[in-house]
Amino acid sequence: MILILTGFQNLLGFDNNYLKVNTMATILHKIKAYLYDNVLTKDNPNDFTARTISERSLNVKQICQSAVSRGGADISASSMEHATELFLNEMAYQLCDGYSINTGYFTASTTIRGVFDSPSETFNKDKHSIIFRFNQGEKLRAEILNIKLKFWVWQNLLPQFYR
Repeated sequence: MILILTGFQNLLGFDNNYLKVNTMATILHKIKAYLYDNVLTKDNPNDFTARTISERSLNVKQICQSAVSRGGADISASSMEHATELFLNEMAYQLCDGYSINTGYFTASTTIRGVFDSPSETFNKDKHSIIFRFNQGEKLRAEILNIKLKFWVWQNLLPQFYR
């Protein structure tokens, strides 16, 4: 997708400073998934469950470089990376102080798990845990309409392409 967009820009004579792609809505995204037999349902032996195939895991630096190369940023990749790291560090700090976060793309909150036997019981790491929950936000949820899925059926350890 990035190479096609960059190729189009060069073909049309635009450079990255002229054509800005700030919205994801104009792009059709693709996600690949395997369809596996759904062993949890007994009433329908022909149903499947889907599991996405991750292309790879991207870090902050790679995401910033991608934004700059596809024309979606008006600052350098290193400046964007630095600002993102500052934001993420501050977000983590605020989560650790018990604040909830809503970026529009995701929400995050702190949760305490475990049972306290009395109001005076203190936190015990062997019995209790603190976790951070992340959920999709409205802006990310809106992009679901722009995703095309490609499925492969997983049978007898041999994947087969299925549309």
